[in-house]
Amino acid sequence: MDQIERIKLMERNLNDSIKAVRDLQDALNHYIGTSEQIEEVSAYYGSKEWFQDFEDDRKHKIPKDLNRGVLSEDGIHTMLIDNFELKQKIRSMQIKDKMDE
Repeated sequence: MDQIERIKLMERNLNDSIKAVRDLQDALNHYIGTSEQIEEVSAYYGSKEWFQDFEDDRKHKIPKDLNRGVLSEDGIHTMLIDNFELKQKIRSMQIKDKMDE
């Protein structure tokens, strides 16, 4: 690879890296900002209130035009699993960083 190609490649790598870091910072800030909401949904899922809401929806007591994805067992369950896996990735990155020091 000649000098010009190397500089172009490194410039592209730098620009891609800057964007990736900024995007991840934004995503992490958003995630951290919603952590209380995640905990609220987690506490709601499987509670007496959730079961009552779920049953009322099954009995068509909840308006059909109301967004109620929170009453789908799969939606909350999938989010909680994804959240757990994300936390595991973050922890493994922290461990790797400590090992690299």
